[in-house]
Parts: sequence; structure tokens; C-alpha cells
Amino acid sequence: MWSIKPNQKKQMLLVPNVLNYQMPATLIKGKYPGKTVVITAGLHSGEYPGIPATIHVAKTIDPHQVHGTILFIHCVNTSSF
Repeated sequence: MWSIKPNQKKQMLLVPNVLNYQMPATLIKGKYPGKTVVITAGLHSGEYPGIPATIHVAKTIDPHQVHGTILFIHCVNTSSF
């Protein structure tokens, strides 16, 4: 689905088939194998603090120290934001 190798971090726009807008996201694939976790923010309008928090955390995480994959969706409901 996404072309990313271990030890990489990639910013992208997710475009779900059922929605007509894009969601900014960061995908981090760790150096070590493991499970996948998805962290979302901005699901409901007015939930602003989570958006800059996910952006900040995604920037600070070092893929070399991660086991598995982390997908940060910075703002799910971009139309309300």
C-alpha cells in the first residue's frame, strides 16, 4: 500500500475512497519489526490541541528506535477544521 522501507519516515496525504478530501499524515516504519499503531487527531471539530501534538510527536520520533510502524493522521476531519 505504502512504499516505505525500515528506518524511514514519510509525510503523505491520505485520500480515503469514501471521502472527498485529504488527510495529512506521517508514516514511520521502525528499524525493528513489530506491530502497527494508528494515532489520530482532529476527529471532531473543535478538537484542536491534538493536531499540533501529533505533528510535534511525529517530527520528534526517530525511526531507528521504533519497533513496528506508526501512522499519525494529523487531522481526520479536515473539512471541519
